[in-house]
Amino acid sequence: MRQIVRIALLSCAATLICLIAPFAAAQSVSIPAQIVSAKTAFISNGGSTAPALSANDLYVGFYSAMKSWGKYELRNTPASADLVFMISYAEPPSDTSNGTSFRKPQLTLVILDPKTQVTLWTITEFAQPNPHKAADRTFENLIDQVKRLQGDHSPAAPAAKAAPEEPPQKEKSPKHIW
Repeated sequence: MRQIVRIALLSCAATLICLIAPFAAAQSVSIPAQIVSAKTAFISNGGSTAPALSANDLYVGFYSAMKSWGKYELRNTPASADLVFMISYAEPPSDTSNGTSFRKPQLTLVILDPKTQVTLWTITEFAQPNPHKAADRTFENLIDQVKRLQGDHSPAAPAAKAAPEEPPQKEKSPKHIW
C-alpha cells in the first residue's frame, strides 16, 4: 500500500512539473525585444516540402489565423513590418533506429527581424497524421506559443467559423488547407 501511494505521489509531481515547466522556462529566457514590442508583421511563405500541403494553402491558412488573432497589423512588405513570420511545412521521417520509419508532419514558424534578417525565434508545431481534421488547431497552437513569448498565457480563441478575409494571393484556396 505504501508503495502505491509513493508511486501515485511521484506521478502527480511529474505531471505538475510537465505542466509548469514550459511557463517557467519561458519566463527565465530572455525574449528578444522586437518580439515583445512589435505592432506590425509580414507573413512570409517558407514553402512546403510535402505534397500533402501546398505552399499556397499553408500561407493562406496561417495568414487567416494571424488575421483572426488581430494582434498585429499585417503588412504587404517586410520592410514596413516590425517582424517577419515565415511559415513552412515539412514531413521529415521519424527516428529510423528500429528499422521502421514514418512521416512526422510539422509546421515551423521562424520569427525574423526584417531589418537584419536575423532569426529571433523558431517554433515547431507537430501536426496530426491526418492534418485535414486538425489544421485550425495546429495554427492556434503556433499562435499560443507566440502569445507565451509575449507573456500572454491565454489560449488562442478557436478559429471563427465564418470565412476570414482572404490574404493577398493569385489563386483561390480550398476551404481546408490539408
